[in-house]
Amino acid sequence: LVDDYAFGDCYRLAAIDLSHTQVTTLGSNAFYDCTALASVSLPATLTMMGSYTFFCCETLTELDLTGTGVTEVPFGMCNGWQPDRMQLTTVRLPATITKIGSQAFYCCTNLTEFSLNVRGSLTIGSRAFYDCDKISSVNISAQRGLTLEDNAFGACNEITDITLSAKDDVVLGSSYGSPCTSCDKIETFTLHTPGKLTAGIALLSPGGSNETLTTVVLDAKGAGSTIGPALVYGATKLTSITLPAGLVSLGERAFRDCESLTSIDLPSTLTSLGTATT
Repeated sequence: LVDDYAFGDCYRLAAIDLSHTQVTTLGSNAFYDCTALASVSLPATLTMMGSYTFFCCETLTELDLTGTGVTEVPFGMCNGWQPDRMQLTTVRLPATITKIGSQAFYCCTNLTEFSLNVRGSLTIGSRAFYDCDKISSVNISAQRGLTLEDNAFGACNEITDITLSAKDDVVLGSSYGSPCTSCDKIETFTLHTPGKLTAGIALLSPGGSNETLTTVVLDAKGAGSTIGPALVYGATKLTSITLPAGLVSLGERAFRDCESLTSIDLPSTLTSLGTATT
């Protein structure tokens, strides 16, 4: 065990190598405010990390958890007092990951991409990558279910492409928020799953500012898919959309102001269609 705040405020600590230890747990704020920490090596025995593990580790550019047994990325793991100073550019996560906690990489403005293939189910928490505004693409594959909570990738203003695949049910956002609110440059959004899709309010921005979006594929084959209001509201350049094969409910304003969309194929399973759909 590396206890809570064990290395807290070690301002000159530049590197730490735990790879030859038998440590299983890093406590909350274990490396709190280690602003000079540039290199971290973790042991294969590590299975648990407390919240804010690397809080304000501004100099850390790479974090590799692939050789560990960690299954959950904790709340606020790489957060900071001044997020624009966080230098983290690369994160590597193991296939055993089942959850990325809320605000885990909040405002890590130097992350450039996010790709992850997990063996089981995966949940990405609220604001996990919020305002990571240099991420240009997101590619996630889960061998079971997949959940993206509200604002999981909110305000990631450079994302142009999101590709998701899962072998079970997929949940995107909730009635309170989209997983990709204010991602103003997304061009394509693709989802493939043999399971069902449950989507909350809007695919991207509930306010209807989706002016770069051209293609949406929601290829969910399971029965009972539901989609909330404002699915692609305001996507003025949208030319192609594929809806879930087993869709039963589609919320209001789903295609409002999609002035470039010439045809929509609604599945025969649809029983409820909201007002002001187009």
